[in-house]
Amino acid sequence: MLYITNFLLPLMGVLTALFLGAATYLTYQQMKGIKGKPHGSEPNPDYNPFFYGNPVSPDQFIGRKAEVRRLAGRIVTGQSSAITGTFRSGKTSILDYLATPSVPLYGADTLIFSYRDANTLSIECDQSKFWGYVLEPLQKRIAEMPDSSLSKAYQASKENNFANLEELIAQIGNINWQLVLMIDEFDVLLDRPYLNNTEFFGGLRKLASRSRGALVLAMTTNTSLTQLHRKTRPFTSGSPYFNFLDEIILGPLSDSEVEELLHQGDTNFSDDDRRFLKKITGEHPYLLQVAASALWESYKNGNENDPSKRQQQAKQDFYDRTKATLNDIWQSWLPTTRKAFIAVALIRLETLRTSLKIQPIDIKEIINEVPGFKQALEELEKQGFVKYDNGDWRVRPTVFLDFIADQPAQELCKLFEKSSHSTQASCLSFAD
Repeated sequence: MLYITNFLLPLMGVLTALFLGAATYLTYQQMKGIKGKPHGSEPNPDYNPFFYGNPVSPDQFIGRKAEVRRLAGRIVTGQSSAITGTFRSGKTSILDYLATPSVPLYGADTLIFSYRDANTLSIECDQSKFWGYVLEPLQKRIAEMPDSSLSKAYQASKENNFANLEELIAQIGNINWQLVLMIDEFDVLLDRPYLNNTEFFGGLRKLASRSRGALVLAMTTNTSLTQLHRKTRPFTSGSPYFNFLDEIILGPLSDSEVEELLHQGDTNFSDDDRRFLKKITGEHPYLLQVAASALWESYKNGNENDPSKRQQQAKQDFYDRTKATLNDIWQSWLPTTRKAFIAVALIRLETLRTSLKIQPIDIKEIINEVPGFKQALEELEKQGFVKYDNGDWRVRPTVFLDFIADQPAQELCKLFEKSSHSTQASCLSFAD
């Protein structure tokens, strides 16, 4: 009995403790290995580390440090923002990142994030349904405090179909909370007849701008704020509805962010490979992920010793995967923006320019002559599609040159008026 008490029982205790410690350590190592990997994947060198299509999860988020810092700073100080950019520029991903509780951006648990995709709102959605939908996170937060002034203000507002929200927003501010309303693809609301009106847009601006930071709007749009103002101008006689928003344009990544992205996983891209990727993508994050994915696969397909062959294969694969997105971007541009882009593209596409019977283009001469041309160039430059470099304009993601070259000449001609001063059957003219 003494043997069992003095030896076996302590030994079993030690062994149990060692077993539990080993199990805990192994579990930690497994989680550490999985962390940062795409959902459902294992740390396997044969898996492509570059992925695209869905919004980037917060633990995979790379880059946009300046934009995140600016947006987070505006949120905590009660200021509203509009994140603008073309399709696939990362707008949804940055909203997800900003709203993730595990991301230590804000320091205090006084923010209530309400993320809503405008595409999920039905065509019959009116103001009452809209506010009932976006206030759900607030309702869940105050469920634990049913007797509070905030809870009572919410119930009163709900019973009134959210027709008077000033008292509710004021009560949010009284306890030093902030409701951060994140609306993805806000411009879709222009297609909702019960929301596309003065009462809704004017009311939203009034609530946010007079809330003293209790209501913060962070929205994304596929168009610029200038275009959004233009689309809502018919039913406003005063200031633009969205002039209380700070526009943050998502363009290319910085050089350091590009390098961080390209060093994901077990990649051995050469310096020439990285220059190739930066050139064809213009350092846009989505295009960069697709191109790097194609190049990685070219390596795995046995072209690691033939730089020319692997890059050519990757370039064709990359174009095939992205031409639908390039077309979406192209179609989203206003005619003047397309004119400006073609003017820059034709500097490089000499064969296409000749076939369309266009005289050599001097952008410096026409930039102040064609209405809206200068503004369109500036917007394209901010978005990272063109760049003014050493006195000349050039297309930044060179894959877009392939896209333009593939467009039917008749479609390009439709963008321009026929020249009345030319005796030739000239297709295009930059003169109005």
